Amino acid sequence: VTLVAGGVQPTVLSLFGRGDDAGKIGRFAVIVGFVGMIGGVLVAWVPPLTALVVEDLLGASGRLAELTTVGLRLLSFLPPLMTVEQLYAAALLQTKRTRALVWVNVWRLVGLIAFVVLVPLSTNWSGAAIGAGAVSFTLTIEAVFAWVYGRPAFAELRERSRSTAGERW
Repeated sequence: VTLVAGGVQPTVLSLFGRGDDAGKIGRFAVIVGFVGMIGGVLVAWVPPLTALVVEDLLGASGRLAELTTVGLRLLSFLPPLMTVEQLYAAALLQTKRTRALVWVNVWRLVGLIAFVVLVPLSTNWSGAAIGAGAVSFTLTIEAVFAWVYGRPAFAELRERSRSTAGERW
């Protein structure tokens, strides 16, 4: 999951720093996320590919293979959320609004605590499902709050890139 999305934030930061068009940077990040999701969904939901990765490459079998598949399926849809989070977090960093990033992570922590307290008490999920669910839930919260806090920063960068587009060439 993080293999595809992991390099988005430093790439986006460098493109923002060069003054590239923020709209194009945003589209790039979203495309990277969806390409990553397609790969993840194929591996998690197409049985021959799942078996190839889980059983052949990772060497899991039996119950471990089942639990690994559950985790992969819960995480397979995350790359677009992760790249959106990284895009807006990079916008916050580029505009030096770092306090907002603290709040993004505070909300993620609150979500994690709520998830870890409530889900085991109200479900019969396996530990692997709870772990993958916690990661999915908290990364979703992080993406939502990065978007909420980062929209003004991204709008500022978009306006900057529009106003300087002709100056660079």
